[in-house]
Amino acid sequence: MGMNASSFMNYVSMEISQSGFSDKALSWIQRLEIAVDSARGLWFLHTYSEGCIVHRDIKPTNILLGPKLEAKLSDFGLSKVIDIGETYASSEVRGTFGYVDPEYQSDRQVNSGGDVYSFGIVLLQIISGKKVINMNANKPMSLVRTAKSLTRGGSVVGFADPKLEGEYSTEAFELVFKLAMSCTGHKPERPSMGQVVETLEKAHEISVRVMASKTPLNIQTQQTM
Repeated sequence: MGMNASSFMNYVSMEISQSGFSDKALSWIQRLEIAVDSARGLWFLHTYSEGCIVHRDIKPTNILLGPKLEAKLSDFGLSKVIDIGETYASSEVRGTFGYVDPEYQSDRQVNSGGDVYSFGIVLLQIISGKKVINMNANKPMSLVRTAKSLTRGGSVVGFADPKLEGEYSTEAFELVFKLAMSCTGHKPERPSMGQVVETLEKAHEISVRVMASKTPLNIQTQQTM
């Protein structure tokens, strides 16, 4: 998880990359790979042999991307080590507005579920390209509420980032969207980070298979049949 000073300089935050740091928007596959890397890192923290490490500030700017878009978690200034499966009572709410678990805000109980909520918010941003708070609505609207509003008719593809230009697997997108929403649900119903990793890896596998079927070689073969 650690990086020395020289390697750190080769990393930029995911938020910068998503906002146009590179000439081309991140592809669907790239976004999934970033999500998988980040989820694996958080899973490692939550299952650390010497105690569950709760990050407490998961957000795009704390996910750093390397030259090949490999993702690493950063900024452990608010992290707390607790016994696995246990809860720590915090005297004050810590974290970043928009990413803090509402249940933690009300009961101030620190555990891995708070990180899962924050990661769910990040996932929603990864697939939609939207800000964590919609300030263009009649009144500020959280990303979870925006997601529910845009998918009220039953279809989730309206939530997809327009920059993807439709280049993604609908099946995988729906899988990731439902995963993100489950991460932001009530704490007892949230998946563990191990389950999050498993679902994201499945979505990545589906996407690679679907995108491979759309290669020029396959298109040309279909046209000549």
